[in-house]
Amino acid sequence: MGMGGAAFPTHIKLSPPGPIDYAVVNGAECEPYLTVDHRLLIENPAGILRGLELMMKAVGAARGILAVEENKRVAAGELLQLVSTRRDVEVRFLEVKYPQGSEKQLLESLLDREVPPGRLPADVGCVVQNVHTVLAVAQAVDLGMPLTARVVTVSGPAVENPGNFLVRLGTPFSTLLAAAGGLKEGRLQLLAGGPMMGPAQATLEASVLKGTSGLLALPAPRRRRNLACLRCGACLRACPMGLFPCEVARAAARGDVEEFRRQGGLNCLECGCCSFVCPSGRDLVQMIQMGKEQLRLGEGS
Repeated sequence: MGMGGAAFPTHIKLSPPGPIDYAVVNGAECEPYLTVDHRLLIENPAGILRGLELMMKAVGAARGILAVEENKRVAAGELLQLVSTRRDVEVRFLEVKYPQGSEKQLLESLLDREVPPGRLPADVGCVVQNVHTVLAVAQAVDLGMPLTARVVTVSGPAVENPGNFLVRLGTPFSTLLAAAGGLKEGRLQLLAGGPMMGPAQATLEASVLKGTSGLLALPAPRRRRNLACLRCGACLRACPMGLFPCEVARAAARGDVEEFRRQGGLNCLECGCCSFVCPSGRDLVQMIQMGKEQLRLGEGS
């Protein structure tokens, strides 16, 4: 499995069904607080470049791109020097915006290639891998190192000493938080991942997985939740996929799987932009997730 948020299987990405033009390393890391990719760019640029080279060889790509947001320009300084004399690999800097770390948005920004609904980057001649994933590939091939550990950002206003920690997979969150100095007092919300897409955790005894990029301790939200929809259109304007999230969520809430499909529910990135801007505090992402599960259950029956 990959080490990005979606944890898509790496071996499937590296076995594309058709020709690939570009192999892309996704170093956007656009969610607030998370700095894993930033730290890896500083500490192991040669390993990241080696991972990209191996990825290019695996998929037969003639060109490689290391895509990094502008706020990591200093971190990518050594990487720029490593590729300065090469014609097949380049570092490209992108505007800092969310959710540019999503593969589809990243490819549109980089190459102006739009991945059709229901399709994958390989269908437009691209393969995208997370920074941590390509580094793990290089370590596995060159050093015979199995994937037993990863870097996790432990941060948030409620953490005493935020930082990045290299920990074994399976490490309890309680151990990670203790290494970061523990938690401050007050009503808290613990998220495994970034503040936009990270799922809330009910216990500190949950553990680090391959896709656990962060552990955030934030003040518990105070605003009222799930008031009536105002039909203001804020979620439509915020959606990077051009969906109408309130209508998608409404179809999911009433169990209308056909309307959910027609509204494009399966194309939702679950980025959380709609829930973030909703003045009524509606749990739009959670409802859309429920709709996707209803659709999967219906197709499996």
